[in-house]
Amino acid sequence: MDIFIYSTTPGVARDEIEDALEAAHEGVGEITGGGAGENGWNIDLCVSDCQKTEEVLHVLRDVLRRHGVMEATIDAGGTGFSL
Repeated sequence: MDIFIYSTTPGVARDEIEDALEAAHEGVGEITGGGAGENGWNIDLCVSDCQKTEEVLHVLRDVLRRHGVMEATIDAGGTGFSL
């Protein structure tokens, strides 16, 4: 399942978030893309075990909060929600 994270939170070290997500989801998911621009940034995460999606989303929210992300939109398999 693909998970897309979008945020306009400024001053966030996106590469540090990607590293933390990779470490937390080793063997279950991997970062497949990302970028940044004037209006914000995004990270794309692919989860290989759909049965662990809820666990991945829980860790994802925790990682984002620990890195100071106050607002984010997360699209998980077509279902969108806010941080």
